[in-house]
Amino acid sequence: LPEFNILGHRQRLIEASLSSGNYSRLLADVQFTRASGHYLIQIFLPTILIVMMSWLVFWLSPEHVSARVGLCAVSILALSTLMVSAKKELLKISYLKALDIYLGVCMLYLLGALMECVFVSYIAQALQASKAKDAQQDPDRKPARAKPQQGLQKDTPCPETNKYRPV
Repeated sequence: LPEFNILGHRQRLIEASLSSGNYSRLLADVQFTRASGHYLIQIFLPTILIVMMSWLVFWLSPEHVSARVGLCAVSILALSTLMVSAKKELLKISYLKALDIYLGVCMLYLLGALMECVFVSYIAQALQASKAKDAQQDPDRKPARAKPQQGLQKDTPCPETNKYRPV
């Protein structure tokens, strides 16, 4: 089997006496380990990269809704394809494997990033609608500006030297 490395083997010859006669048995013990390089390169590394790619949405501006949602959708589709191909390679068994749990947690991370995109988009639209509503109610109102600090003003001379301060 190409996905296993044989560590060693041991064989024993046993004589068994039964009511029907004496029989000899050959017992063989084979020790092997699973070669993990294939799974590391084909499943774990791409999954890590897909999840890290989905984190890019946290640095995109809330105004770029289509880019944020598109990146999340592409990440989810890529992980879904990877999950299907991983399940085809493994044996069909009735219980849950560690790989199933790992891929499920990765999918939860991607769905969390998608929910964050939708939530940020909703909040950004609500804030924009609130600002537009305030502007319609009082069109003459100008936005408040912060006053510059005393030490940073360009046109005020220094009291000791009566010279202008550099900015």
